[in-house]
Amino acid sequence: KWALVYAMYRILEPFALKRVDQLVGVADSYMAGLFANYRWLQGLNATPIPFGVEPWDFEYVRRNPRKNPVFDRNDGYFHISHVGSGGPSMTNVLRAWFQGVQLGRQSSPELFGRVRIHFVGTTYAPKAEGLYQVLPVARECGVDDIVEERPARVQHLDAIQILLDSDALVIVGSEAPHYTASKIFPYILAAKPLLVVCHAESGVVKLLRETCAGNAVTFDADHPLPTIVGDIATGLQELLRLPVGWRPPTNWESFEPYTARAVTARLADVFDRTARSAPTPG
Repeated sequence: KWALVYAMYRILEPFALKRVDQLVGVADSYMAGLFANYRWLQGLNATPIPFGVEPWDFEYVRRNPRKNPVFDRNDGYFHISHVGSGGPSMTNVLRAWFQGVQLGRQSSPELFGRVRIHFVGTTYAPKAEGLYQVLPVARECGVDDIVEERPARVQHLDAIQILLDSDALVIVGSEAPHYTASKIFPYILAAKPLLVVCHAESGVVKLLRETCAGNAVTFDADHPLPTIVGDIATGLQELLRLPVGWRPPTNWESFEPYTARAVTARLADVFDRTARSAPTPG
């Protein structure tokens, strides 16, 4: 099915883009590919609008707790969760992450003794038994005994419950500089210790600096993945030494532009401006 859908998109995309008056994408870097592929788009207005997040969803789950389908938050372990996709584009970054886990475990075995790491919803399939994206890399790095992967997607409110029940959260990005993980927004709303491993040019890095909601270990051409393994281990050790119940000093005012309400207002403004500038039908 994927091949058929991809072929259909390749055929229909040029026809759709011939008549557009405005482009909207989650980031400028994603729309840059369209400008590179279709010369007639040069000069067209393009507005980056990220996926927003609804804070009320988190309040609802806090007031109406659900059964966590992955782990028991009261079992005595320190649970680190990654909820979201994890495909081949992340393999090398995952390898660096798990090597950092192994290095940290070797240097501080008592600190890592209670750690359990969960990767949930790593594919886009609701039924994905056996379609492991992460576990083979964990096994390669010798940490599969503390790593669990559940490839099937989970429902939105269940995902929020997992985030809220976790002791800490991690985001493992891809090697692409333009990678901007939309899951960063609910992760921030969960108000948990957060460690991100991503490219130095990723929009996630800028967001974390703006909001003070977590720490990032970054890589680029000058600092390739093998050189940051030690930084990952150090970041994990710092995270594990935080007091129980510690919450990041998030700047919620800086986070406001990424809420569903603010993002919807920006999209509505794009519609208004585009409609005003469109020629009147003759």
